[in-house]
Formats: sequence, C-alpha cells, structure tokens
Amino acid sequence: MPGLYARVGALLPPPDPEYSYRWLNELRQIDAASMISDGKSVKETALELGYKHPAHFSRDFKRSHGQPPTAAQSTISPPSLL
Repeated sequence: MPGLYARVGALLPPPDPEYSYRWLNELRQIDAASMISDGKSVKETALELGYKHPAHFSRDFKRSHGQPPTAAQSTISPPSLL
C-alpha cells in the first residue's frame, strides 16, 4: 500500500534526539561494564565503544556507574538487560 509509512509516521511524534543519545549511551555502558570487568583497559574499551577520547568515556562511565572505570575494574559486575 503506497504511502502507508508516511501516514503512520504522521501519527507518531518525531523521535527525540536526546532520548536516542541516552538510549545509545546506556547500551554502551552495559558493554563497557562487561569489558572492564573482563579486564580490558580503559583506553581499549573506550576506543572499541566508539569514543574518540578515553576521558569522554571515563566521564560517561562515572555518570552511569558512580565510579571511574579504573576503580571499577575489579569491583563492577555487568548489569543485565532484564
């Protein structure tokens, strides 16, 4: 049916870029916790998750987990999605 996507799209609100960023960051932090607890370095984890600078990764990690990644390397358990 032509135009179905456009009609459905007109009924839905536009996506919120801030929500998309928060959702993506939450997924990254779940992966980060797993990688850090598996013994990967902060720099390696940051670059693998797409951060250009390890300092930006450390800032986001601390906001999400309440401690910097260096302190969490031996104490954090990866969060579950459920």
